[in-house]
Amino acid sequence: MASRKKQVAPTESPEQPEVVNAFPTKELFIYMLVKDITLIPAIKDLVDNSVDGARRIKTNGDFRSLWIRVEFNGDRFKISDNCGGIDNDIARKYAFRFGRPEEAGQQKHSIGQFGVGMKRSLFKMGSKFEVNSIAERSWFDLKVDVNEWKKDPKKWQFVFKAYEDDKRQAAAKRGTTIIVTELHPGVSEEFQSDAFETELVAELQDAHREAIDSRLAITINGVPLQTQPLTLLDSKELKPAFVKKTVSAKDKKDVTVRLYAGMSKSKADQDAAGWYIFCNGRLIVAADQTSLTGWGEGATKRIPKFHPQFSMFRGYVFFDSDDAQLLPWNTMKTGIDTDSPLYRAIKLEMMTLMRPVLDFSYKWDAEKDRFEEDEGPLHTAVNSAMEVRLRDVKPNATFVPPKPPPPKKTDPKVTKISYSVPEAQFATVKKHLHARSGKEVGEKTFEYYYEMECGEDG
Repeated sequence: MASRKKQVAPTESPEQPEVVNAFPTKELFIYMLVKDITLIPAIKDLVDNSVDGARRIKTNGDFRSLWIRVEFNGDRFKISDNCGGIDNDIARKYAFRFGRPEEAGQQKHSIGQFGVGMKRSLFKMGSKFEVNSIAERSWFDLKVDVNEWKKDPKKWQFVFKAYEDDKRQAAAKRGTTIIVTELHPGVSEEFQSDAFETELVAELQDAHREAIDSRLAITINGVPLQTQPLTLLDSKELKPAFVKKTVSAKDKKDVTVRLYAGMSKSKADQDAAGWYIFCNGRLIVAADQTSLTGWGEGATKRIPKFHPQFSMFRGYVFFDSDDAQLLPWNTMKTGIDTDSPLYRAIKLEMMTLMRPVLDFSYKWDAEKDRFEEDEGPLHTAVNSAMEVRLRDVKPNATFVPPKPPPPKKTDPKVTKISYSVPEAQFATVKKHLHARSGKEVGEKTFEYYYEMECGEDG
């Protein structure tokens, strides 16, 4: 009788001779975790988590009184907020896991969706970190020395330094503070660069412009982030397009999509023209002028490539869902997943909405050749339109451009007639015609002759 090979359960010790060891080393795991993320996206991930906290406790979208503070120098990085904190049970079971277990569920309308953002960011910056968080009914303090943690290949847990469960915490104290020290040399160098801070400010202002506009106070090294509200030109003559639809996705969950297409007064700012795409309020694509958003695409190139004459075009797309995994963004929230069936379908609608705006832009641009600067009727209509916040734009299936004025009626070409006649004869004719001048005599005698002799021919 043939011998039966022993079946080894996955949980058996890898020291058994039948088992092939496939445990990853922590060094490789950390390297793979951080290799594809740069420093600014790592910081943006941490800010995303704080913004999610703000949304969790302020469901009406008014974030006044809430704040996020980012501070850094060559020695340390710190981010703190008063956005509700992390519950101890969430920290124990999910927040520090490398990936999001299915049983963890999803915070509704979140942007910190994939379960690696915080850990990846901390490992990216330095070799020591501390997380202190106070939630509604618990608090904890966690300190990790990554170099010490890496020494035990089998121990993947972190350990609270101190904690307290099931005790209500004062609302004013609730929030999270994260401090990273022993920064990696390259990180320390960047944190001391004025150019890096300037770039980070710009990136965060763009990424969270909706939250900032909703009065969430975000500061970088004490400097408040500021952003202009999203607007489009609107008037009785000029109407931007605004379409809202709900797309059913898997597990009967929905994605709400809002699309806007119109014009801005910032005609001189060519770099700001194009499409802006948001996922759950987080800006993913800004001022796109490429085929990603339909430029230069369609049958017979029905959407032209971007040109400076389209510098006033603005398009906005907002994807919103309680389940962030349904949204068409990549795992680092730095771009759009172009393979997403949802995005491919919405892209066609984007192209449909932008076409009338581009058609009007051609006419608007051509008008400059016939009139002095901004004096044509189309320029006048655009310049008189008001900038209206997107939240105040009314639904409209298509962009409505100002109508050009009707062509002016032009007088027929005329020829001047001049001749001399005897004065006595002129006086007799003038009397019979009841005319008051030589000009009137000439006009009436011409009209009489034309009517009597040329009427049928005319």
